Amino acid sequence: MVVSGATSVALGTAYFLDVHSLFFFLTAQVASGVVQSAGWPCVVAVIGNWFGHASSRGTIMGVWKSHTSVGNITGSVLAAAVLEFGWGWSFLVPAFVIAVN
Repeated sequence: MVVSGATSVALGTAYFLDVHSLFFFLTAQVASGVVQSAGWPCVVAVIGNWFGHASSRGTIMGVWKSHTSVGNITGSVLAAAVLEFGWGWSFLVPAFVIAVN
């Protein structure tokens, strides 16, 4: 999550530093995707070990997976709320939320 938050900060500060490099934005997005893709297999392994009973595993995975939808909705609402101040803030505010967590 630290690197994911750092890539969000990098994308947000690019607005304030007037960065217009496609290479910069592609590199930041690829880095973000690589570190975020490593998270889900780890979560599945940990939850699978914590809830070893087959009868409860499906329920807890469903509850856990709902965080993705809630997070996407919340992040979109936060980003849209600050968009009028500049697109950089739509990256920095969610990055702040990641840092607080």
